[in-house]
Amino acid sequence: MYRLSENLEFERAAFLRDRIEDLKKVLETQAVVLDTPLDLDLWEYKKDNSNEYFIVLFVRYGYLYGFQTFQIKNPLGEKPALKEVILQFYMEGKIIPEKIFLPEKPEEKEELESILSELSGKEIKILESLQDEKIKILRDLALKNLENFILSEKRREKPWYAGLSEELVEVLRLSREPRWIEAIDLSQFYGTARVGAIVCFFEGEPEKSRYRHYHIKGEGKDDYAMLYEVVYRRLKRGLEEESLPDLILIDGGKGHLETALRAGEDLEVKDVEFRAIAKNEKRQPEKLYIPGRKNPLFLPKYKEVYHFIGRIMSEAHRFAKTFAEKTKEKETLTSILDRIKGIGPKRKEILLENFKDLEEILNAPLEKLSNLPGFNLKIAKTLKKELQKEYQKF
Repeated sequence: MYRLSENLEFERAAFLRDRIEDLKKVLETQAVVLDTPLDLDLWEYKKDNSNEYFIVLFVRYGYLYGFQTFQIKNPLGEKPALKEVILQFYMEGKIIPEKIFLPEKPEEKEELESILSELSGKEIKILESLQDEKIKILRDLALKNLENFILSEKRREKPWYAGLSEELVEVLRLSREPRWIEAIDLSQFYGTARVGAIVCFFEGEPEKSRYRHYHIKGEGKDDYAMLYEVVYRRLKRGLEEESLPDLILIDGGKGHLETALRAGEDLEVKDVEFRAIAKNEKRQPEKLYIPGRKNPLFLPKYKEVYHFIGRIMSEAHRFAKTFAEKTKEKETLTSILDRIKGIGPKRKEILLENFKDLEEILNAPLEKLSNLPGFNLKIAKTLKKELQKEYQKF
């Protein structure tokens, strides 16, 4: 660790320092884990979209004896019952202790206790909550080791991103490797259809279920006001849901970066890092703005990072533009419907709920239009006739 620090390899030195501290905690815990000479297995697990990760700490006669980690792959997203996982684990010949701590109550707890008791030849108890301070220390230790295991598995599965992630830390001057990256882009049509969009990349791949778009609510029409609103709303939701990214990329320059940072400061968000990416006349990412740094970095100098960030920013721009176009189409349709006699607020609302644009209404059969709530054949014919006139103006 000291050698790395002397060589200015601070990121690796910090990583080793954390691992050393973890090891010290393990050794301290091993000295005396529990106040009683108890045999106990402590389980923790986490899941993502397609995998479940488990860790089991083995406490024997009150001392931490060791641990085991394993992964269950679920490509179809099917979640295995905790009961089944536990039974399979102990049926493979593992020693079954008298007490097993789980992070949650399993289905059919009593049946699980009965089966394990029969397997071990002694009474087994399943515990879901323990207030003992040393158990809490063990739990923290288990969760930290589980996080390290998950990270190592992800690296093994995606070696290309592991290398890129390290380069991102170096080039973007980040405090940690960014597994979860979001990018924000704004779009509007001459002051109308003002929207913001956020795309999400998790470990190098787009996570489309986490894409979000925002209708701008504030009166300010300049980029800074719009950006502040989008960043603020995103962070506020993230705090409420405990789902914040490691890094947010902003489309813009120094002023945009300062605006995003201000939104974070106003919400007292400390764990999200911000960087701004300014594009050239060809809309390619060129300048990288970093908080606290006076001059931007020339991004094309770092090829892999340049191409990766370019991919993210292009996706953010595409998503924002598409949403702005849809918003504009809906605003245009709303304006047209306001001018048609016989189409009041309620009928307009029904049309907007059932059709995305003018062309879709024109292509709809009269029967479908006349069957809408509050419509009849006469209103449907009038609607089509008036919309056809409007369509010819385009």
